[in-house]
Amino acid sequence: MLTGIGAIGAMLAYVIGPWLFDLFYRDYAGLAAGTILAALTFASVFMAILVLTGTATLALGKHRLYTTGWVVAAISSAALLFLPLSLEARVLISLYLGPCIGFCVHLTGIHRSSNDRSKTPATARS
Repeated sequence: MLTGIGAIGAMLAYVIGPWLFDLFYRDYAGLAAGTILAALTFASVFMAILVLTGTATLALGKHRLYTTGWVVAAISSAALLFLPLSLEARVLISLYLGPCIGFCVHLTGIHRSSNDRSKTPATARS
C-alpha cells in the first residue's frame, strides 16, 4: 500500500513536477527533470518505512533499538554522500539506502526480540 502511494506520487512528480518547479522557481526554470523529481519523491517511501519500523520498535519497548536504527540510517546517509559519483546519484543513493539500512536494523532487532519471546516459557511471560 505504502509503495503504491509512493509510486503514484512519483508518477505525478514525473508528469507535473517540472512544471510546478518552473512555476515556483522561475530563476531555475528547466533545471529539474521529471525523472529526478520522481526518484526524489519515491525515496520518501523508504523514509516512511523507517518511521513505521521505528514506531514498531517503540511499541515493543525497544527504545535503544529505535535510536540505533535512526542513528545508523543518518550516519549511512551522510557517508553515502561522499561516494565518487555525480551529485544527483549521491543524493539519490543516500536517500534510498540510508533509510533502508536503518529499517533493516529495526527489523533485525524486532525479529530477534520475537525469537527471544518465543523461546521463553509461557509461564515466565505472564
